[in-house]
Amino acid sequence: MSQDPYLYADEVFEFRSSLTEETDRGCALMAAAYLADQLERLLRRALVDDEDAVDELLRPLGPLGSFSGRIELCYALGLLPTDARRDLHLIRKIRNDFSHVAKTLTFDEPGITSRCRELNHSGREAEASPRAKFTSAVLAVCAVVHVFIQTATQPDVPTGITMTEEVKHKVREFADKLALLVTQEFARSEDASSEQSDG
Repeated sequence: MSQDPYLYADEVFEFRSSLTEETDRGCALMAAAYLADQLERLLRRALVDDEDAVDELLRPLGPLGSFSGRIELCYALGLLPTDARRDLHLIRKIRNDFSHVAKTLTFDEPGITSRCRELNHSGREAEASPRAKFTSAVLAVCAVVHVFIQTATQPDVPTGITMTEEVKHKVREFADKLALLVTQEFARSEDASSEQSDG
């Protein structure tokens, strides 16, 4: 599939514009939520074509409802490079820094500033503000995710073996033969042990 670098441009511009109006806490929370949504979009392109099953996995309290779970599965499926995975986890940790503390925080908090400096995808210069580095990294990682969304392929639900009466009969025959072989082997083993003890 050819990749269109502008496929999500309008959506991303709107998202970036909304970050500008947010407080530092709002910026961190909104950015993480948007990236979690993009990972969901990516997983929906890469997981089996069964909407109900995938909805169950991705529901808020489902196995893939968390930002962390989505990052790790995308990485495990080969849908994220190592450096994007690392930056997504840093963004998640920055989100947690803001969301788990009641007091007013800013990106200038030493721990948050330190995490922002670690973001590999930030294209901002070294002296840029921590918030600018964070926002730059969010947009760059988002672009990586969008490329993988365009290249991911959704597998079909695999077809199983139709359990006709003929198939069931063959399965029973096989099970019976296997049971007979195991019984015969066990009997031979018992006879051999008996002969050794008699000798």
